[in-house]
Amino acid sequence: MVRDRLPLNGALSGHWLITGAGRGIGAAVAREVRGREPSAQLSLVDLDGEAARAVAAELGRATGFETDLSQVTRLPELLRELQARSGPVDVLVNNAGVMWVGDATALSAERSEALLTIDLLAPVRLVQLVLPDMRRRARGGIVNVASLAGVTPLRGCTVYAAAKAGVAHYSETLRAEMLPHGIDVLTVYPGPVRTELEREARRGLRATWASRAAPVGEPEVLARRIYEGLRFGAPRVVYPRSYELAWRFPRLASWITARFSPPAHAPEVEQRDQAPPVCSDGAREHQTLAHSG
Repeated sequence: MVRDRLPLNGALSGHWLITGAGRGIGAAVAREVRGREPSAQLSLVDLDGEAARAVAAELGRATGFETDLSQVTRLPELLRELQARSGPVDVLVNNAGVMWVGDATALSAERSEALLTIDLLAPVRLVQLVLPDMRRRARGGIVNVASLAGVTPLRGCTVYAAAKAGVAHYSETLRAEMLPHGIDVLTVYPGPVRTELEREARRGLRATWASRAAPVGEPEVLARRIYEGLRFGAPRVVYPRSYELAWRFPRLASWITARFSPPAHAPEVEQRDQAPPVCSDGAREHQTLAHSG
């Protein structure tokens, strides 16, 4: 869908808040925005504050923030700080997330709650914090990174799949509500995307011919599609494109994955980043609560 007005009323050149921006897809989105929008102001959030600040220093007109998204009650304070520096948020990119690969019986209640908080509740809370001002100005864009794991059930990803299904449905419904108010909402459904840590994500899954043959995308390409999706008012991005079948025909995809998806063999293997190689977030063990894009 192509808009019949200026893209997002000029929001793309305004203030971007990107979570999980220290590496992977989040950092790729920040670099894509800087290349397309030289005057944009970037607020880059990551649990790894040093990584976020390094990306900010590389790009210029950017500030890195060390933030633990599991502390949802502290998010209003974060918004006040970054808005005091850079003004109201024009584009929110909810990219950060965590997951643990393992059998459903192995995932503790504490980790389940932490995952749901970071992957579902934190994105919803950030939307709630930026949305009132966007509506008042009739200007804004919101990107919510869901996952194909939220569409197609994959073994070893029970709670993660539930969280991402929640993100997907929240985001798709939010788009329907906000379009009349001049606010674009883009839902992103990543499949496997290559990052520097992508190899580590496979440790929690037994390798099969299907997982080895799965097409893998590049974070820079996904970042470009996210930017262009916002620019042209697309409702969603599925990437790599070869996985669009899974989004369009989830029942067929469910049957295929039930037969061929690799079983988890390591309980509670933590992953980071929003670049799932099979059903994970494309990264390595980091700490009890780690979230980055």
